[in-house]
Amino acid sequence: AYEIKECDWSSDVCSSDLSPSAPVLRPQPLETPGTMTAHQQAQLGILLATGAGGKVRNDVEAVRLFRLSAGQRNALGQAYLGTMYAKGRGGLPRDEREALRLYQLSASQGNAFGQAQLGRMFALGAGGVPRDDVQAVELLISSAAQGNPVGQVELGRMYAEGRVGGIRDYREAVRLFRLSAAQDDSLAQAQLGKMHAEGRGGLRRDRKSTRLNSSHIPLSRMPSSA
Repeated sequence: AYEIKECDWSSDVCSSDLSPSAPVLRPQPLETPGTMTAHQQAQLGILLATGAGGKVRNDVEAVRLFRLSAGQRNALGQAYLGTMYAKGRGGLPRDEREALRLYQLSASQGNAFGQAQLGRMFALGAGGVPRDDVQAVELLISSAAQGNPVGQVELGRMYAEGRVGGIRDYREAVRLFRLSAAQDDSLAQAQLGKMHAEGRGGLRRDRKSTRLNSSHIPLSRMPSSA
């Protein structure tokens, strides 16, 4: 029902009216981006976008790498480029419609992170699509089944809110939050803390557990694998 257009990310022009490419700031990887595969480009972009792996955070270079990767139809690169558009990072305008388009391209290849992010868009009714819980749940189930922490926590929230079959299922929500939290997902940790505080999902009530310890932004918000 939604038209998905491909873009030539090697150029500065796209059907979605992209802004000109930002200046290139070169990181110092073991390999230069030109010698890397599309998947490796996406993985290096993730390290630069999160400041992980000893890399200095560099959103501009991360976007450049995601564009190179997405230009080769790499699902991981497409999903992360979509995230940069959704957040307006790396010199890109905040553009939920472009993020949605990229998530669709990624999810259509079965990428778990792309499915999770697209599922969130349908759950929120963002990016120009109407809210659609059925579509959201279908995507999140597929993502969670692949072990993606974002898919797991977002599906857990759908269960907790009674948006899967119209019934609140706190036990299933807690199960999913635990799976995601085990991968160091900060949102899942917060949701588990809330479940503890309210004594839901079979958890012992503990008002002190309003939030589990999570003082950093983990990679699970931008996971490094499908």
